Amino acid sequence: MNLYFIVEGSTESEFYPRFLEYYFENSLTRVNFACDAKENNYYLLNSGGCNFLYSGSQIPKNSDASLKNAIKEVNSNPIFNYLIVCIDADELTIQERSNEFDKYINEYKKEGISLSKNCEFQLIIQNKCLETWFLGNEKMFKKNPKDEPYLSYTKYYNVKKDDPEKMGNFNDTFTYQDFHLQYLRVMLRERKNIYKKEKPDVVLSDEYLQKLEQRVSKKQKHLQTFAEFVAFCRQVKFKITS
Repeated sequence: MNLYFIVEGSTESEFYPRFLEYYFENSLTRVNFACDAKENNYYLLNSGGCNFLYSGSQIPKNSDASLKNAIKEVNSNPIFNYLIVCIDADELTIQERSNEFDKYINEYKKEGISLSKNCEFQLIIQNKCLETWFLGNEKMFKKNPKDEPYLSYTKYYNVKKDDPEKMGNFNDTFTYQDFHLQYLRVMLRERKNIYKKEKPDVVLSDEYLQKLEQRVSKKQKHLQTFAEFVAFCRQVKFKITS
């Protein structure tokens, strides 16, 4: 079983390898180059942003890091079983983001570029963003905060009681992504933790990831896009161990 991941940003580049290490207990090993994949390996590529996923990367050294070229690379390395694309929904609905993905896939097919039959697409849409998933750790939620803006945020929306993926943007000065990021930062700050997108270590511990996994198993209608990713991992793990 071999997986090819293409993600949109630096936080995803930290989260996905760490979650795979945690979930697969080192039974799935990362390789530095797609051509090095042999058995039970994964390769991860950062496209440098959702827009660049479809048009090429903003990172010069990854100038070919786009979905189209990822398809070509997977086709030239038929050992891969899945091409997993991980993107934020941002301001779009899940269906709108999925439709956008399908539009580009169909455009590539018209150009004669399509994924080989031995490999499957797996689209992971982070609703609204990766930080939305991180809000799912119930242990980090402080019930009776006194400091602003956390007090106002918890009155606006209780991410422990209600599904973080259904939370809005507080007011028009925020996008969904901006607000969910800010909420996460102040929530963790109440617990004396600092969250940085470029180095999100605070949310990558085994304990933190376990709490996220427990959230979707305990409240099955919460964090549905994260639950779908966990279900996919469960499926892969079964294939590896059976």
